[in-house]
Amino acid sequence: MSQSAPIPVTILTGFLGAGKTTLLNRLHEAGLLHRTAVIINEFGEVGLDRQLFGSTSDEVVELGNGCICCTVRGALVDTLIDLGERGFDHVVIETTGLADPAPVVQAIIGHPLISSLYQLSLIMTLVDLVHGEATFAEFAEARMQVAMADRILFTKSDLAHLPEAAIARLQTAITAINPTVDFVKLELQTDLRGLLAVPEFGLKRRGTAITHEHEHGHGHCGHDHDDPDHSHDHDPRTAHQGISSLVLTHDTPLPMMVVETFCELLASAYGSQVLRLKGIVAVAGNPLPMVIHGVRGTFHEPFFMKAWPDADHSTRIVVILKGLDPKFVQQLFDGFANRIASDTPDRSAMMENPLAVTGVKF
Repeated sequence: MSQSAPIPVTILTGFLGAGKTTLLNRLHEAGLLHRTAVIINEFGEVGLDRQLFGSTSDEVVELGNGCICCTVRGALVDTLIDLGERGFDHVVIETTGLADPAPVVQAIIGHPLISSLYQLSLIMTLVDLVHGEATFAEFAEARMQVAMADRILFTKSDLAHLPEAAIARLQTAITAINPTVDFVKLELQTDLRGLLAVPEFGLKRRGTAITHEHEHGHGHCGHDHDDPDHSHDHDPRTAHQGISSLVLTHDTPLPMMVVETFCELLASAYGSQVLRLKGIVAVAGNPLPMVIHGVRGTFHEPFFMKAWPDADHSTRIVVILKGLDPKFVQQLFDGFANRIASDTPDRSAMMENPLAVTGVKF
């Protein structure tokens, strides 16, 4: 199975009734799913999404009678291997409304054959504005779908008739656990092709009041956590959810071994608590940016981009955590980056003995 370039994969997720199949139909009708294989997951004995989706071609594969994140994951791997031999340019995976996307991502980036055939390009999560705030507060699955997303698509804005303050409140709650996610109101989106575009790695929030600009070269993340616009690490509104996030940055290039050891340590010691890690890294000795991506202890083979996406050539890594103190991860990264605070080990100590950091357990 020779493949000149990995096939991009888009994961489409969102809670029950958010409008995933409706979006697929819009993309299909706009001609944007040409040479795209669509994998639809149904939960239950009788699948309806396959019938509701307007396309009846062989490009649509249904995985039924189970949640794609657990009982049918083996079938997903088999399906992806089969599709890899059929010359598609793109694969879209629609999960069930109750799915945690993390195992799907793990199947793509962690399976040796699948990761050689495919490259995860985008996770889109649909959020129903009619029920979004209540769903987000009540269901852990909805929060996981939001935490994993690269792009949030707000749906039913034409039905919700919500004041802008309510939408801003939901957006702020989402950004508190996923600080770099993009937001789109689907009903107002005329450029459907743009929905499928891979997000940039920039850390500035566009279109919101929240930014993440960090001072570099210090043993802390550089912003005031008392400022409500920068409270994503310890926001009381999300503390009960157990999900938090932080952005790790570094101005000067890091040795490749340092990056690898940091990621391996997170994966081996805290894999189940690292919901997602994605970043662009300046590596010593290489002028091009390296992309790293991991989900729950499974890390994709890093790769180098053809060019930096913007004028900022610093390392930028977003880490989304569940049940792990962001301050500890910051301390861990600072040790590897040689940003030394009192009573913490430097890089050489970390490289020789990762257990030098209090709290690391294997």
